[in-house]
Amino acid sequence: MSDNKKRVAIKCHGCGRDFSILREFDGKPRFALPCPFCGATNVVDLAPWRSRVRDIHAGEGEPLTLDVLDLPDVLPGRAPEPGEEMP
Repeated sequence: MSDNKKRVAIKCHGCGRDFSILREFDGKPRFALPCPFCGATNVVDLAPWRSRVRDIHAGEGEPLTLDVLDLPDVLPGRAPEPGEEMP
């Protein structure tokens, strides 16, 4: 398994259930995926979980990898905004 893959839990904004996925962190700050229970599209934004200490040493322009993220146990999913381009 790549050093930049991790199983993450996501709370669906539609049904409120948690589901997990093995995700490779490729530097993109957000991704979208359907809930396996209700089918609602969940947009997950990783930018709020960027480590502040890492920003000071590496700069804000660094890609989002596991070593720059301080992820919670469950990531919140949200509905896509009208007209939002899906990642």
